[in-house]
Amino acid sequence: MISQIFFNEIRNSNFIKKKINFGKIKYLSYYHGRELCIYIKNNSWLSIKGAGWNLGPPFYYHLKKINDPMCFGLLDYYNAKREEKITNFLNKKFKNLFPIVLGVLKIKKKLDISEKFKPALIFRTVTTPYRLIDLLLKNKRNAFKDLKKKFQGNNNNIFLSFLKKTVKTLILYHKFGYVHDNIDLGNFNVHGQLLDLELFYVSGVKYPNRFYRANSNLNHRKQKEAILYLEVMYKFSEIMGLNYSISEIAKQCKVNIKKKDSLLSFSRTLINISNY
Repeated sequence: MISQIFFNEIRNSNFIKKKINFGKIKYLSYYHGRELCIYIKNNSWLSIKGAGWNLGPPFYYHLKKINDPMCFGLLDYYNAKREEKITNFLNKKFKNLFPIVLGVLKIKKKLDISEKFKPALIFRTVTTPYRLIDLLLKNKRNAFKDLKKKFQGNNNNIFLSFLKKTVKTLILYHKFGYVHDNIDLGNFNVHGQLLDLELFYVSGVKYPNRFYRANSNLNHRKQKEAILYLEVMYKFSEIMGLNYSISEIAKQCKVNIKKKDSLLSFSRTLINISNY
C-alpha cells in the first residue's frame, strides 16, 4: 500500500535515494495516519510525515470553509520547518531522547487545497514505528513484541521502566521551561521517545501562525502537561492489564523526581496528585 499520493516525490527524494530498495519496503499504517515508516536496520526506521492519510481514501481532506486552512493527512511546510528546528535544537541539548530529522521537502504535486496551505514532507529516523496507541490497534502484536524487547520483564516491570524513562525525559526539558502541549497515546512510541514536536514550546521559536497560545499561560500548560501525562500512563497501565489509580501512578512518578526538581510546576502537580 505504498501507492500513496506522494510516492514519486518520496522515491526520488535525496534523503532516501540509493538507500531504500522500494521493492522490499515494509509499509505500516497506524494511528498517526499521515506518516509512513520504512525499515532501515535494527532500531532504525525512516519516518515520512505528511505523506497522505493512510486511513484513506480520501488521502487528504481539506476544510475549505474556515479561515485557517486545515488539511487532514497533510503537513504544512511552516509546521514542518518548525518541527525540524525544534527537534534539532532538542537533540543538541539531549542525546538519544527524540527522533532525528533528516530534512524537509516541499511538495510540488498540485492538490485541491487552499493556496495558504503549503504541503511538505518531513523525513525523520525513529527507533520504532510503533506508538503506544498501536498496542490497541491492528499492529498490536508487533507493537507488544517491540515494547517487551526494549524494556523486558513482566508487564508491571515494563510499565515502571517505561514510566521511569519518560517522566525523567519530561522533567529534563521542564527544567529549561519547555512544554509539550499535545501529549497522548499517539505521541509516545513504545521505546519511550516523544514524537511530533511541531507545537513543542521553546522560548523564542515562533509557533505556526494559526496557533495562538505561544507564550500565554505557560505555568498552567506545564501543570496540564503533568495531568495529560498521568492520563497517558493510566491508559497504558490498563492496556498492560495493570490496576493502577491516577494517584498511584503519580506516586511512581514522585519516586523519580529529584529534590532539586521538585519545585517545577510539572513536578509539583505530580507530587500533589500523589497525595490523594
